[in-house]
Amino acid sequence: MQTTVQFDIQKLEHLKRDLARSAKSYVKVGVATGLNSRNRVYPPDCETVLKTNTEIAFDHEFGNPAAKGPCGHFLDIPERSILRMPMKMAMGAELAKVKKSTYEKDIVLGGLEGLLEEVGETAVSLVDKNFQKQGYPVGWKTISPITLAHRRKHKRMGRKLLDDSGQLRSSFDYEVVT
Repeated sequence: MQTTVQFDIQKLEHLKRDLARSAKSYVKVGVATGLNSRNRVYPPDCETVLKTNTEIAFDHEFGNPAAKGPCGHFLDIPERSILRMPMKMAMGAELAKVKKSTYEKDIVLGGLEGLLEEVGETAVSLVDKNFQKQGYPVGWKTISPITLAHRRKHKRMGRKLLDDSGQLRSSFDYEVVT
């Protein structure tokens, strides 16, 4: 008596193709292209050069000792990491908080791309928490007296750093690249 065994490896072949294609996939997190421009916050005479969200984020992420501020004032912008420090110091812990069942569902519904979507959502959530906490891990350097005086002059009394109009904060997003 001869026994014949047949395997249907179509699903394995599909998985193999997905993994090969996904090996080059990654998540980009930062100021989204479509959210880079800003609406004017101060009068035109105070904002002769309207910066983009990317430029403002860059100045604060790395610091800029010679930044031109509102109304032509030169500001020494200290390093206030919006993205790097939270990702470096807290991303692993944030991803560990996601339930295993969520990851399983992400993989079943979207494969590796579904998993990367979860990573992107977690990263943007971490950036938002950073704005709420006003700096990770110990807080950003306080707002300068020049900036506070400028805000008072234009009746913009918010004391939150990097969140005067909400435009910078809401410009962060992610993209899964495959």
